[in-house]
Amino acid sequence: IAIPAIGYIMFLPPTRLADLIPKAEFLVRHLQVKFINFSQSLQLLPGTPIVRRMEEAGLADPEREHWDVGGYRFADPRVGFLASRLEGCNNQITLRSDAAINYIEVVLAILERRVRSAGLNPAALPDPGRFKALKRRLGGVYLDFFRSAVELAAGTWNEREFRRMMAARDRKVTQTMGEMQNWLLDFWGRRAPEGGETDEAVSHGPG
Repeated sequence: IAIPAIGYIMFLPPTRLADLIPKAEFLVRHLQVKFINFSQSLQLLPGTPIVRRMEEAGLADPEREHWDVGGYRFADPRVGFLASRLEGCNNQITLRSDAAINYIEVVLAILERRVRSAGLNPAALPDPGRFKALKRRLGGVYLDFFRSAVELAAGTWNEREFRRMMAARDRKVTQTMGEMQNWLLDFWGRRAPEGGETDEAVSHGPG
């Protein structure tokens, strides 16, 4: 089963603040809206060409332990600080959201293959347009949060404001994922109550 996906590294040692929002917009444009894509930093794996390039640029310490995949510094310290804060706010809500997206994409791919191999009407499948619309909304939530975090990093960092932004993000993600769950449950003929997940859905869903 082929599922189009992008493994994305948002934060590289040479990354500039000005690079970040266009990179996030790229993710949303291509509906790669798992939060890990917005928060992933480079890992320096031993023996890879980029290790030598980072050492030559003075961004990685040649004497570091070989297992230290984060043993480098960012050319712009503001980018490094932002990377650490975004990695730190990848919580249970965003992790479950990422897992749900993976789960639904696999389920849809399996259903499509089985329907087509059986010669059935593709109209029997869940509406993919609704899934794309919800992913686009989720991407908008992450993009707004990410853009605001970049603006904070560019100025004077306000941790209280960042935490307020994160709480707002989590509320919107929870709401969007609830709608996504109900869209899928409607297909199976059972729906979660408004504003929450059913125990059955949780027990059979991802995470």
